[in-house]
Amino acid sequence: MWRSTVVILVAIVILFLVTERPNEPSYDGKTLTQWLLNTNANWVWIPNDVYGHVHDELWYKVWNPGDVYGSTQNELWSDVNGQDYGTNFTGAVSWKIVPAREELCHALGHIGTNGIPRLIQLISSRPSTWAKMRGVIAERLPEELGERFYPRDSRDLAERKNVAAFDGFTILGTNGEPALPALSNLLLRAEGHLPLTWAIANIGPKGIALLTNALTRANAYPQRAVVALALGLKYQQARSAVPALVDCVERRHASYEVLGALGRIGCDDPRLVPALVHLLEINPRANPILDKQMAFLVLALQRERARVAAPLVIAEYRLLEGYANAAANRRFYRRILRAIAPNLETQLPPRPPDEESGTWP
Repeated sequence: MWRSTVVILVAIVILFLVTERPNEPSYDGKTLTQWLLNTNANWVWIPNDVYGHVHDELWYKVWNPGDVYGSTQNELWSDVNGQDYGTNFTGAVSWKIVPAREELCHALGHIGTNGIPRLIQLISSRPSTWAKMRGVIAERLPEELGERFYPRDSRDLAERKNVAAFDGFTILGTNGEPALPALSNLLLRAEGHLPLTWAIANIGPKGIALLTNALTRANAYPQRAVVALALGLKYQQARSAVPALVDCVERRHASYEVLGALGRIGCDDPRLVPALVHLLEINPRANPILDKQMAFLVLALQRERARVAAPLVIAEYRLLEGYANAAANRRFYRRILRAIAPNLETQLPPRPPDEESGTWP
C-alpha cells in the first residue's frame, strides 16, 4: 500500500510540474530564454558610466555651453562573449546591434508578442531565499572555498534573467506595449530596478508615460531613483516627464537621479530655479535626498535664469577659502557662478591657475 501511495504521489508531482511548466516560444531549435540569457562567466551588463557619471556630462555642458555634447545618440553594445562596452553617454542611450546580436533580433522578430508572457516572468525574477543564504555563506568563506560552494557566475542568475527580459523588451520596442499593465503592477509593488524601468522606457512613448505617472506616485527613494534614471537615459525623448521631475524637486526629492534626468533632458520650467534655491537655502545637510553639487550643476545649466542663486554660489566658494586641498571645489563654484552671473565673478578673489581645469572636480 505504501509503495502504491508513493508512486501515486510522485506521479502527481511530476504531472503538476509538467502542466505548470510554461509553454515557452522558440525559434530555430532554441527557446526564448536560451536566445536571451547570457551565461558567460565574465558577464557584465553595462559599464558604471550609466549609473554614476551623469555629473560628468552635465559638467561638460556647463564648461562648454556652445558645444553640441548631448546631441548625438550613444550606443552600448555587447560582443559575442557578452563583454559590454561604452563611454560616457551623451544622448539617448540605446543598444547597438552588432553582427553577434543580429541573429537575436531576428529570433525576437519571429517570436514577436508571443514571447511577452515569458519576458514578464524573466523580469520578475528575484533571488530565492536559498540563493541569498548561499551568497551570504559564500562571502564569509575563503575565496576558493566560497567559489566552490556557490560559483560567482550563478549568484547573479536573477539579474541575468532581468537583463535578458530587458533585451527582449528593447528589441520589441512598441510591440511590447501589451506588457505595460503587467510591468506597471511590478512597479506598484515597489519592485523597481533599472532593467525593469529602462525596459519600460524603451517600449516607447506609452512606456515613458507609465514611468512619468509612477514618478508622481513613488514615495520611496530607491523606486523613484530608478524611474528617474531610466527617464534620464532616454534624453529628450522623455521631455514629457519634465513637469513630474520638477514636482519631485518641489517635494524636496532632489536626488542625484532626479536632477540628473532634468539636466540630461533639459528643463525650461520656471518652477525649477525657485525650488532648487529654496532647497539650498534651508541647510542642505538637513535633506539627505538633496544632491547639492548636482543641484548647482542644474542651476548652471539654467544660465542667467538662475542668477538669483549667485549669493549661494559665492557663499559656498567663501567657505572653501584658505583650504589648500579644496581647489577643485572652488573651481567648481567659480565655474557655476560664471555660468549664471558672469559679471559677479569679480566678487571672488583673482582666479589662480589651479581653478582653471575643465575636469570634473
